[in-house]
Amino acid sequence: MTRGILFAIILSVAASAGASAVRAEQAAVVNCYDKAREMVSRTFAAKCAGEIVSDEMAETVRQRRIERMQQGFSGPKPVEPGRRLTGIGTGFFVADGGQVLTNVHVVRNCSALSVETTGGERRTAHLVASHMTLDLALLTTDAAAPAVAVFDPGAVLQASGRADLIGYPTQGVAPILPSMTNAVVLRPVMPGDVLPAFFLVRGDVRPGNSGGPVLDARGAVVGVVFAKANTPEIYRKSGNLVTDVGIAIAARPVLEFLAENGVSAHRLQAGTERAERTRDSVFGESRPFIVRVGCWR
Repeated sequence: MTRGILFAIILSVAASAGASAVRAEQAAVVNCYDKAREMVSRTFAAKCAGEIVSDEMAETVRQRRIERMQQGFSGPKPVEPGRRLTGIGTGFFVADGGQVLTNVHVVRNCSALSVETTGGERRTAHLVASHMTLDLALLTTDAAAPAVAVFDPGAVLQASGRADLIGYPTQGVAPILPSMTNAVVLRPVMPGDVLPAFFLVRGDVRPGNSGGPVLDARGAVVGVVFAKANTPEIYRKSGNLVTDVGIAIAARPVLEFLAENGVSAHRLQAGTERAERTRDSVFGESRPFIVRVGCWR
């Protein structure tokens, strides 16, 4: 009897010690690495949603971020002597060979072009094809694509369905890192539309988003951003106050443009099962194929 009680006490103490150890481990302050945003923060282990890294790795990440910020303040070195960066937009890799898709208006009248990956690699780019009506431009670079976008040509967009934007929206200064804008389909392409190649999204579309992909909840490209609704002009003509509305080119005409120019884009096959992802997951998976397109004059 006594032996049984003693054994129970020992088990109780051991369990208590184990629980205390777990609590102590969870309460430990660690370096939490958010790979999608390339940031390290100090937080409790239990609250770290990213990867716990060493002090040495944390310092490396911080230095990389500082260097990118310094580059943003000082301005990038010109791709050609005597040129300066006069505008930016978004593009994304559509083939393993380094081909990049963006908007025509992003690269129009530029003396030189550049693309910068989210890993900080910048290369000279060249315009090889364009479609003025669709506002699409195809660029080539000598950079190997770290990742390539996947299109869903058969996507059936629904009003209020997720249609998130990834790009470099400007807010006074040109950003050096991409961000995600939460958006939804406002009006999908409808049968009989006068402009069947376009659909509307509700979201904070800004200059710099141009040329970026529109992604559904599975992370597939369902369109390309190319414009924001002109609020003052629409109000002047109709009396309706329309805000935070963007216009995107649907995936099917985008794929036709790419095919006509020799690019075999990655696409989901009909019937392919692909689970929905959180916005953070979509951002993290898509970030490697996003580029910042630079216009130099």
